[in-house]
Amino acid sequence: MSRDARGVSADTLQQANEQIFAAVLGLQPWTDALGAAAKTFRASSAMIVCAAPEIGPGSFAYSWNTREDMMRPFLDHYHKVDPFVEPGRRRMGSDRRAAAVDQLLIDPQDYVRTEFYNDFARHTGGRHICVFEDHDLAFGPPGSFVRLGFYRAANEPAFDQTELAMITELMHSVPPLMALAEKNFASLAAGRGALALLEGQSAASLILDAHYGILHITARARHLVLEAELAGLADGNVSLKPSFKKDIGWRKVGPSFPHARLIVPSPRMGPVFVELRFVPDHAHAFVGRKGARYAMKLRALEQEAPELPCQLITTHYGLRDQEALLLPFLLRGLTPIEAATRLRISEATAKRHAVTLYRKLAVRDQAGLVALLYGQFGPSW
Repeated sequence: MSRDARGVSADTLQQANEQIFAAVLGLQPWTDALGAAAKTFRASSAMIVCAAPEIGPGSFAYSWNTREDMMRPFLDHYHKVDPFVEPGRRRMGSDRRAAAVDQLLIDPQDYVRTEFYNDFARHTGGRHICVFEDHDLAFGPPGSFVRLGFYRAANEPAFDQTELAMITELMHSVPPLMALAEKNFASLAAGRGALALLEGQSAASLILDAHYGILHITARARHLVLEAELAGLADGNVSLKPSFKKDIGWRKVGPSFPHARLIVPSPRMGPVFVELRFVPDHAHAFVGRKGARYAMKLRALEQEAPELPCQLITTHYGLRDQEALLLPFLLRGLTPIEAATRLRISEATAKRHAVTLYRKLAVRDQAGLVALLYGQFGPSW
């Protein structure tokens, strides 16, 4: 096993890579991945929000922080103030962190002279290393971006050249991996359908929190989806996968991960396209768990997606008669029990055929069935 002079082995470096890659793929929270990877280098992890007027929104960059870079507030400090405070506005001015952020938005050069910046810089010793950056309006005013990386306190040794080389290699691997993840997602049948649907008109937006469910519906959403249907989501009447409900939070989306997208069945709405994303609309922003703001977008597909060719699907997958009869009802969002009433068969029989159908199509549940078939047999949007 190779090991450098400071004790970082090839195995532990590989573990750090795996942690970061897992976060890129959305398999674990960025905060957890950064913390685990930082331990490899005997460092701490940081998630820093930067107001960057010199870098336009939507661009992507990754670089080291240099000593000339300004140390920006940690994410939790940033959310002590109005995350969308505009230049010239003084909110919570008695709080020195708030005053520092205000000053940052007015004049970045003056920001480095604030009391908070000096404390922050002393704490980190200027030894902050940025893994990569990404832009997302959810993190602050337009033009803001978030930096994810490692740092050591002033009383700890600086990163040596070997460690810098290792972290550089790790840093450079992230953007290509992100691109690969997006490409692989788009190559899936379900992914193609979901991505194509994204190009349609904007869907309803809900402000939700990981612990409390739906908190607010935007006025713009009311004319797109009836409030009664949205209430159905809170009641569990939209057949979201249990894992999707459980993982609303940091696991499915991150500052740089393609936002979670699903096509799921609804008993009253038929196929529903669901997207979980960061909330860019500051007028309705709600600070949820760990300062993150999320929106769930819903759109009924009935008006824009014709019924799938069930006969073709039946032939393609070799479905039996009862399975073929059940299929259209499942695609419209009806549960097997509701379909049993329409087909005049027993509930147990309908459930049994549904399970067989899921097994034949290699999906876990009705949501997977809808997503697969709309992606595979839906029109080419």
